[in-house]
Amino acid sequence: MTLLYERYAIPRVTAEEAVAWLAATMAADLRARSAVVTAPMVRALARLAPPGFESELANQCYGAEEYLDCDCHATVDETWIRELEALPGPEVPDSIVEVLARQLRSTMPTRQPPRAHQVYSAMRLVTHVEGC
Repeated sequence: MTLLYERYAIPRVTAEEAVAWLAATMAADLRARSAVVTAPMVRALARLAPPGFESELANQCYGAEEYLDCDCHATVDETWIRELEALPGPEVPDSIVEVLARQLRSTMPTRQPPRAHQVYSAMRLVTHVEGC
């Protein structure tokens, strides 16, 4: 990988910069092709980061995703979600954005999850329906 960076003079990016670029690409893709779930940006970016990932944005999404489909006391700021979805996209044609976003979009649910508090515990999904 290092040789490719050097050979083509590609600047290395930090995890934060990479996530910001993916977020902008995903936002542009969602404006062109809507998603079937609420808060698709949060859901997609959350899947980039295990706890402690080097991106603050990915970590925020990871922490917020748990509460998207829950009616408990914790909520996700709708303004923040709209700001994510309004990020300006890269200056490339929509067809290129679609190809670039395809892999990230494939991680999103294909239907709206049920209203329940979901906790990922020891790599298995545990769903709490009553009282969150």
